[in-house]
Amino acid sequence: KPFLVYGEIGSWLTSDLFELKHARSKEAESAISRAIGLQTQDDPSEEEIREVSGSLADLLPPEDQFWPRWVFFAKSHGVDI
Repeated sequence: KPFLVYGEIGSWLTSDLFELKHARSKEAESAISRAIGLQTQDDPSEEEIREVSGSLADLLPPEDQFWPRWVFFAKSHGVDI
């Protein structure tokens, strides 16, 4: 592929070359997709929320923009993170 300047690293990772939706690993994107799937369920179980929370903790840095959304969701379903 021809060299193109994309600016900061996040822009590089979301370029056509890497094909990521966000500036995260594919594993982190997969965990977030699973978390979003739980958020769309009518009655997700606390066990599933805890499991996904563990995966997110392993894969996302503390400053990731997804955390506030997930923490609010988990707490509203009785799971403290």
